[in-house]
Amino acid sequence: MKSSQACRELRRVSKHVNRWLRAQPNVGEESLTDWMLYSLSSRLPWVKYRKFTRYQESHQSGADWEWWFVSQNAALGARVQAKKFDPGADVYPALAYKPRTGLQIKTLLQASARDSLVPLYILYTSLPKPRVLCPLKPKRKTGDGAFVAVAQQVYDLFVRPGRVKILADSVVQRSNPLSCLMCCPLVASDDPVLGLWKHFSQYFRAGEYTGVDLLRPAAPAHVMALMGENEAPPDRERGDIGALVVFDLREESAPDRFAAVRTHGWSRDCDPPSNFGVKLSAGWCPARRPSRLQCRQLHGVTPAADRSRRGSR
Repeated sequence: MKSSQACRELRRVSKHVNRWLRAQPNVGEESLTDWMLYSLSSRLPWVKYRKFTRYQESHQSGADWEWWFVSQNAALGARVQAKKFDPGADVYPALAYKPRTGLQIKTLLQASARDSLVPLYILYTSLPKPRVLCPLKPKRKTGDGAFVAVAQQVYDLFVRPGRVKILADSVVQRSNPLSCLMCCPLVASDDPVLGLWKHFSQYFRAGEYTGVDLLRPAAPAHVMALMGENEAPPDRERGDIGALVVFDLREESAPDRFAAVRTHGWSRDCDPPSNFGVKLSAGWCPARRPSRLQCRQLHGVTPAADRSRRGSR
């Protein structure tokens, strides 16, 4: 399944970013972003990546790239701004960066709202034991170096109140690892794009912030063009984003919630097995904490599904 492949690759690039930051703390966020997006597109042929030649991110959109997730049933787009945080440093100046045209994060929020996109931050940092929103992540060192946060939450919690010292760990606590975009059980047990919207809604209250459902029945023309479905509109070499990235998740269907379940265990490094979505949806839970019952309830596995699983033994 494409979501399983993306899960592995997102985890791989996140760990590489962590190692890179520890080896070369002064590496720029632009270098990290360019490498990460190129690496994903080079290893996954269905990930489409186009780097634009002319843009001024802070002036028009506040974003480094536009990211689309497209399945058979839906499409979801995001505007993404990358930030690099040094562990132990005050990160408020980075979050409240203000070029001549105004506060960058407000530009990102306004441009995303105008175009009905999710405003995201990708946070690069080498924190040794980051704490995140997901209750299923182990309370130990994971090696992640890239995290996802919704910009509206970052603005409300850390920028709007005014100037105070903010540590990287405080912001990362309001995020999830980058790999959760495709590894989350909410994604693996559903249409991947519908599951991704559930992930944003559950962990980041994305629907409450935007006031609308940002899911679309189909991707816009410039996204379909990058996927090879039609000709590119003439205005896409514009100056509002640095790159366009598309995860073409079509040809992937949701797993059968009552399928047979293999019972091999969860690996120590939390890499999902190949039939992860099927196992979870049928009542099996990978988490050590919270309890298996709590995990089933968290991800919507019904008692009927659990009885079906037990009856099939």
